[in-house]
Amino acid sequence: MKKIRSIVFAGFLSLPLILASCGNGPQEKRYNITFLDEDQTQLSVVSVKEGEMPVYDKENPTKASTDQYDYAFKGWTPELVVATKDATYTATYSSTVRKYTITFYDEDGTTVLDSKEVEYGTVPTTSVVPTKASTNTKVYTFDGWDPTPVAVTGEASYKATYSEATRKYTVKFVNGETVLQTESLDYGTTPVYKGDEPTKEAAEGITYIFDNWDKKIVPVDGDATYTAVFHEIDSLGICRHCNKFLDSTEVADYSIKDAKVNEIATPAIGFENVYGKTSFDNGSVGIDLDISNYVTIYFALTHGMSYLYVYGGSDEYAKLYNLGWFQFVLKKDSDLNWHAYYKLETETTWIESKIDDGDKHATNLSSLLKFYNWNADERAAAQLLCSEIYASDAHEHAADDYGICKFCGILIDSEKACDAAVKDAQSIDEVAPRGFNSISSISGLSNGNVGASFDATKYKTLYFSLCHDISYIYLFGGNNSVNPTLWKDDWYNILMIKESSGWIVYFKKSFESNWTTNRSKVDGATDQNFSSILRFYNWDGKLSSATVKCTEVYGILA
Repeated sequence: MKKIRSIVFAGFLSLPLILASCGNGPQEKRYNITFLDEDQTQLSVVSVKEGEMPVYDKENPTKASTDQYDYAFKGWTPELVVATKDATYTATYSSTVRKYTITFYDEDGTTVLDSKEVEYGTVPTTSVVPTKASTNTKVYTFDGWDPTPVAVTGEASYKATYSEATRKYTVKFVNGETVLQTESLDYGTTPVYKGDEPTKEAAEGITYIFDNWDKKIVPVDGDATYTAVFHEIDSLGICRHCNKFLDSTEVADYSIKDAKVNEIATPAIGFENVYGKTSFDNGSVGIDLDISNYVTIYFALTHGMSYLYVYGGSDEYAKLYNLGWFQFVLKKDSDLNWHAYYKLETETTWIESKIDDGDKHATNLSSLLKFYNWNADERAAAQLLCSEIYASDAHEHAADDYGICKFCGILIDSEKACDAAVKDAQSIDEVAPRGFNSISSISGLSNGNVGASFDATKYKTLYFSLCHDISYIYLFGGNNSVNPTLWKDDWYNILMIKESSGWIVYFKKSFESNWTTNRSKVDGATDQNFSSILRFYNWDGKLSSATVKCTEVYGILA
């Protein structure tokens, strides 16, 4: 009975508790959820009911960028799950390599050539190849960037640099369509033509001589082409364009006889100076000039009269009307005859003028060039102008029967034997005659005096020239019918040819064309020293006061 009462009482005591429990519902469970940053710094703690998904109660956490990376919140680790207990979550971040602005400038530091975003750690490059405009003097080549690009660690800029070199230009030398020389030369370098002299084939009676290039050669300042220009030479050696006598040396600025320089008149084309006179007589001579050594003479004339004859006083001779400057050419043929040609300087065709027979072998221009006009009043008031004179001894050798050039008097087929002066002679200051180089002389001779001393036995031909200042001299012996007779003041060419019978002698005045052969006796043996062959005679007793001049001796070996 007591046991039953205890149970009932216990039940009675717990009843309020049961009733109370039924009145408030079931008891909820909650958990603390902790959110930490990547470095374990607490970000937040939230209480989450059991079974609910935790939620971070603040803005997403952030992580500061480094030079290399930018960071973005990625989520939590471990992955969020419903709360079943206290839990801790740690923030995680994704990383992105940072990019920086890299700028490429031209060398001025302001002109942007390229700009791009480049990742940290990458060496920047650009597809842009900088250029710098060339100047007349310099050419520029891109040489790299300053500073040299390195791996990106931040924003950076680079400037273009250039190497410079002297600018080169192409220079050509051409002859017509033919390129003779091409070079690439630095600015400022003066071109030099290194090839053979340009040539041009003769055509229609005209020959061509290279004159120069079409423009002056100057230091290089651009591409250039130089074209060969030629003189066009007519049959008398005169250029049709510039009127220059090309195969000549200037003899002298000779004026018309007694003339003074005329400073007003303009010289003819191809000449530099003008000389003039007023008033002249018919047959008056012009210029005193020794022309014996020349083959071609060239000058120009003009006047202020109605007409003027040259060389003679009729229409057969050169007749010059008052039309301007007339050019004159005198040419010597192989017989040493002068031929005269003239034309207006503006014309191309030469006219041949008559020359008197007595003047054809003239040795001085004054005996050849003569002026005539039949109007005395005009002659008295005339202004007669003459250019300077050019002359040339250039020629092709024309040997006579004995091997002596008719033009220049040179023994063509010879070796120089020696400069054998006349016995005991001293060198004198005088121009040698044609074909020889030097002169020596001897004074105070007597009959039978001998000349130059050298061995004549080894020669088959001997050639020399003599001149003296007395009335006459015999050579080799004293017989005027068989030995050469040399008259006063003229140079005589002496040619000795050895034959089986002995030495045969030929002689003539140096300006003559024909040899004298009818007095050729040489006294004495054939094979002797020249001093025993060459002897001088004069029966007037004047040798003692004579001065004999002798050239060097040339010889052909036997």
